[in-house]
Amino acid sequence: MTSEGTTRREFVAAASGAAVATMLPGRAGASGARRRYAIVGTGVRGIGMWGRPLVERYADVLEFVGLCDVNPLRVEVAKKAIGVGCPTFTSLDEMLDRAKPELLMVTTVDATHEACIVKALERGVDVLTEKPMVIDEVQCRTVLDAEKRSGRSLGVTFNYRFSPKHRKIKELVLGGEIG
Repeated sequence: MTSEGTTRREFVAAASGAAVATMLPGRAGASGARRRYAIVGTGVRGIGMWGRPLVERYADVLEFVGLCDVNPLRVEVAKKAIGVGCPTFTSLDEMLDRAKPELLMVTTVDATHEACIVKALERGVDVLTEKPMVIDEVQCRTVLDAEKRSGRSLGVTFNYRFSPKHRKIKELVLGGEIG
């Protein structure tokens, strides 16, 4: 529990929603237009930090248009767990081409972030990605160049630092016991 009486999980979920909200043009107006949103990588973070919390808090401004994962069973499980009726894909290229998201959340394994980010940016899609953005300086340069060329937005999130084990590590470092 935090000092305000919410669980860490609730806090992280709210922070996730806040990160997406910063990339939204505002609440849906009279037209009811919602931003087209997709997730690539439907593991625990894709479902619990990005999928379900956004459906619960931002359904008025986000429309799920696709879920993608290399594992077809996992993406179907995620669809049910998140509670959306959007199409599912095992190919990011296919999802980007058919679902046409405006915003892509990347929650794949770290080594695949670069390819996902660059593909989306090159198709005119704004991107949010879990940290680390990429795994080395070459990938970093590739992503930053793609962002500049595309004129699209890229954001990097850092949600998981509030887990109990990470808070304990911080406590030990600040207390001088390690580090």
